[in-house]
Amino acid sequence: HPSAGAGKSASEYAVGTVESALFGGSVYTDAVPADAVAFGEVYSSLPLDRPLRCAAFSPRGEYVACGATNGCVRVFSGEAAAERARLGEGADRAAPSQHGMVRVVAGVHDQSVEWIGFHPTSPLLVTAGRDGRLCLVDYSEPQGRPATEHMPPNAPGKGASGAAAATKGADSFAAFRDNFPIRAAAMHPGGEYAALATDHSTLRLVSLRTGTLLCPAEGHQAAIADVSFSSDGRALATASYDGTWRVRDGRTGTTTHAPPSAASAAMASLNAPTAHCGVAVTSCQLSSSGNVLLTTGADNQTKLWDLRKSSTELSVFGDAQKVPRRLRSRFTFDEAAIAVDTADRRSTDIIDVFSGVPVATLKHAQVQRGLACSTVAQVVATCGDDYRLRLWSPTALTLLLPDDDGPRGGRD
Repeated sequence: HPSAGAGKSASEYAVGTVESALFGGSVYTDAVPADAVAFGEVYSSLPLDRPLRCAAFSPRGEYVACGATNGCVRVFSGEAAAERARLGEGADRAAPSQHGMVRVVAGVHDQSVEWIGFHPTSPLLVTAGRDGRLCLVDYSEPQGRPATEHMPPNAPGKGASGAAAATKGADSFAAFRDNFPIRAAAMHPGGEYAALATDHSTLRLVSLRTGTLLCPAEGHQAAIADVSFSSDGRALATASYDGTWRVRDGRTGTTTHAPPSAASAAMASLNAPTAHCGVAVTSCQLSSSGNVLLTTGADNQTKLWDLRKSSTELSVFGDAQKVPRRLRSRFTFDEAAIAVDTADRRSTDIIDVFSGVPVATLKHAQVQRGLACSTVAQVVATCGDDYRLRLWSPTALTLLLPDDDGPRGGRD
């Protein structure tokens, strides 16, 4: 690790940030018993009707949602997983079950759902698909419905007068439509707008209130693979197939950070060395503090970048090799570990950021395409070509869920 963190203690960094784990010792392994980091599968749904492409936890962790290749969206209760986590050692904690499914909304998209997320303040699911639609789904009702009252007046899901549209199908859910497939998205923490990563090189910032592009942000030379907001919304990171990443101002889209080799226009050409050995950067996520960027590329490497130190590499995980698949990585809830796809995407490694050592491996029978980490508990969700949603948690721990009777449905 760089000398930037030498001589600093964990107390100098906020607990639950990646900096405290990198420079102050491994919070992840110190905070829980050694045997608690052995992740186990605590919930598995029965096989659904189509392969799954994406997953997401609600802000308070009480729900987890997934999207399928047929445009269908499902919502599961985290309490079902918690019940299985409380079972005794002799019980089959991960026996396939469907009793945890609380919502099924069909026809949200005409094609596969590529990204799904929970609105931070309203009982809404925000989804993005290969059909270029950004959709809003109200999951507060048993069957789910288009969230027309939250849509812009001229959204595809509304008529010219702003009333609910008479059209059926995916258009009834659409708040915005792009000409290119949407591969990933990120919701601003305030819930006012979303950033879209499409097959175009220009980043889209879309207002959910007006349905308009706020400021298309250029800077990449190829399609954008992933996008991430910081927890305060002031920074926005993008990863691209041009082999670079960018960190931008969250409101204007102006680039504020870039890989050292791409800092100048001359070095930003496709022939120049870039962030991940000149191959695509397929995943990015900003830490809660906004000071560290997590990226994964098609070189099978996962990196942490210090945005306070001229975008210096802090850590590199994984052996360099070119892989044909799109790999993902995400911080766990305490940011002292990361979940990252293996090269064949049939396993997910949980890597301690301080030591760089995998502390657990989540093994799957087929390719996994969706990866999400809860922000309130040490729980990981995966889903993919085996048609199942799976939840994983340290076997010595229980899932953390809200213990009050306050409002649910994604409300803070």
